[in-house]
Amino acid sequence: MKLGLTKSLAALALGFAAVGSVGAQGLRVVVEGSAGVLIENRDVEPLSAISLFPGIGWTIDCSGGTGVSSNRIGVLRNGDAQRCAGDASGAARSTGVVASATRSNGGIRLSHASRSVLLAPGEGIVVVAGGSVHNDADIDGRLDAGETIAYHYTLLNLGDLALSGLALIDQSGAVTCPQTTLAVGASMVCTRTYTITAANQTAGLIINQVDVDGTDSAARPVGATDVIVSQNLAGRADVRIFKSPRIANDVDNNNITSVGDLVEYTFVVKNSGAEALNSVNLFEPDPTRIDTPISCAPTTLGGGTFAGIGTGSIASTDVLLCTAQYTVRASDATIRQVLNVAEVRAQAPVGGTVIGTASSAVVVPVPPQIGVSKALVSNVGIGPGPYAVRYSIVVRNFGTVGLLQVQTTDDLQQTFPLPVTFTVDSVQVVSGTGVANAAYNGTTDINLLDAAQSSLAPGTSLAIDLRVTVSPGALTGPFLNQVIATGRDSINQSVADVSTTGSNPDPNGDGDPDEDDPTPVVFDPLIPPTFVPATSPLALLLMLLVVGCVAVRARPRS
Repeated sequence: MKLGLTKSLAALALGFAAVGSVGAQGLRVVVEGSAGVLIENRDVEPLSAISLFPGIGWTIDCSGGTGVSSNRIGVLRNGDAQRCAGDASGAARSTGVVASATRSNGGIRLSHASRSVLLAPGEGIVVVAGGSVHNDADIDGRLDAGETIAYHYTLLNLGDLALSGLALIDQSGAVTCPQTTLAVGASMVCTRTYTITAANQTAGLIINQVDVDGTDSAARPVGATDVIVSQNLAGRADVRIFKSPRIANDVDNNNITSVGDLVEYTFVVKNSGAEALNSVNLFEPDPTRIDTPISCAPTTLGGGTFAGIGTGSIASTDVLLCTAQYTVRASDATIRQVLNVAEVRAQAPVGGTVIGTASSAVVVPVPPQIGVSKALVSNVGIGPGPYAVRYSIVVRNFGTVGLLQVQTTDDLQQTFPLPVTFTVDSVQVVSGTGVANAAYNGTTDINLLDAAQSSLAPGTSLAIDLRVTVSPGALTGPFLNQVIATGRDSINQSVADVSTTGSNPDPNGDGDPDEDDPTPVVFDPLIPPTFVPATSPLALLLMLLVVGCVAVRARPRS
């Protein structure tokens, strides 16, 4: 598998619920970008004290606009919206955020969103869809000490590999799951009953995060997170939708998502509240983002009959699965991701209309490119040495994505084996965004750069000046040398190139630095004096010439 999960680009799956008076649509929360959040007031009146509660590995900053802190917004009037910056780079594949807002009558709007990421075909995928039912003994809508909350978590294996070692950690305490494994396409429900404390009653708020971790059959980690918020006067109707993409057909078998691959979306629609949901309608606002109609299962995971989109019902805590397919286009590759949005609407008998939205993106990686060349600048010395040898190395990013952890390795021990000896005099980065490795010695440390501090933006280069003192003895060469340049992009695709001789990593100019020619160095030998045998004719001739010259110089003047 070529790709691993580090920093995701923009894979999204989100939902929200509107609760309270019939017909009100409440607070809408949409995950945007890599992890930013759009908050929109669709309620009939202003909303205030809007707070965001992100899950594991997700930081949100709403300090711009009407924001009053990193996770709090002041007031949004009907139709107003605000975007908050976000970063979920350290999160599991799926993580959640809950938004809370207060109406003028004191009622609470809660809205849920979650974020997922798919990088490549054949990944193990687990999704956890949380929910809660407040057992409100006095039916006052408030969290009273001694009352209970029944948490329920649906775990689903939506990938291509079996999952094992699944452990669900409820931040509020121990949770009960029937098993620790899930076959492909399987699901299970985990539960926990929580007793509301006096402190919860005073706060009027309970925030609960649940994390699931496990391993797929390829021994790779899988994980997901969800957040459940219970609050005074928040109502009992809720709906969540998660949109989980997978590569159903890697048509070119290149092990990365690319043009022509078939994406299958699974829509996980969960009734996460206490009221039954009727007239459940699931649709794509932009129907061009799928190639097939949305098809829903005739029965829910709990065994209930689903009559169809627009007319079907989902019981409390139950889950409905639907699917659609899409083929990756060249236009998707241009923006490096397949984007999509879905929406679900349903009717609750008391809570009225509830709405959930879900967005997703499948990363379409652009292969990174790197090239490197090495030129002999000078070679000064004579005979057995020492020689002052100077090399110039050029590393260039030929791709359209930035490169991190850029490194260049040069094993001089292979170039100058014993009895030749050498010492490294200096290594310097003379241009570009790189830092030289001061510990480089060409033998035990062959890294020319400090990779943690070296990077290349698309189309940029860095140049390295390497100076070495070499004592070749009686050997003259040629001694052949090549360096290897490596790097990775933001989604951990790695790239490498072996150097070609000269100062241009792509001498034929075709944009593909595939040339591979070593750089030679030859040391000048000393020329020994010519030996002429004394009995040879040439020696006799030389003797006569010498004697003649001496005789001429010795003749007295007239």
